[in-house]
Amino acid sequence: MIKLEDFVEAIQEAILDANDALVTHSLDSLADFFEQEGGERPATGDALQVEIDNALKATETVLNEDKKLTRKALEDAKTAMGKVQKRLQSGNGAEIESLTGTLSPKMVTVKYPCHTDNDVQFKEVHVPLITLVPIEHSQLDEVKLKMELGFHLVDDQVHVNFDVGEKNRESSSDGGNKRQAVAELEITMRPSEGPAGLKYLIEGYEKMLRAQLPS
Repeated sequence: MIKLEDFVEAIQEAILDANDALVTHSLDSLADFFEQEGGERPATGDALQVEIDNALKATETVLNEDKKLTRKALEDAKTAMGKVQKRLQSGNGAEIESLTGTLSPKMVTVKYPCHTDNDVQFKEVHVPLITLVPIEHSQLDEVKLKMELGFHLVDDQVHVNFDVGEKNRESSSDGGNKRQAVAELEITMRPSEGPAGLKYLIEGYEKMLRAQLPS
């Protein structure tokens, strides 16, 4: 058994930290559309990716274990998220710092048809790749955790028990200072949306592209 408040806090931290890890992963994907001046691809950081994968796997384990959920699973998830958080906050995050320098958009040259009075001519148009490829934003929008829990009152504090069998489901005890009731707990979380900077950036490149096209 663990305290109800500890259980809710662990789930909340795991979900919010997983969302942060997904946002960081989306940031790394920008390396597909930008390059360092000089033609080098920004480093994405294999070590950070490993930590993110471990954190997401631990969170998935917590959310999928249902009634078999244990304190160890919660602690493993919290530990994995903590490692990601420390790596992001540390001064050794050279993997992400490479994206803070001067970047140039990766471009392709496309021949665009221009109609004249006599025929059709082709004009070279410089197109940023980021305007051609849809970018998937990975973000947790809503998480619902629904499971059967045994609720115990111990010394005026609510504890939860994950081993809820038919015997406990059909009976309850009123003796002493321990009482159990079976209930379903549903937690809904909607993390706030990130900044709209990427949207504005893409819109700017689209305007640049439209300016090259004949009216």
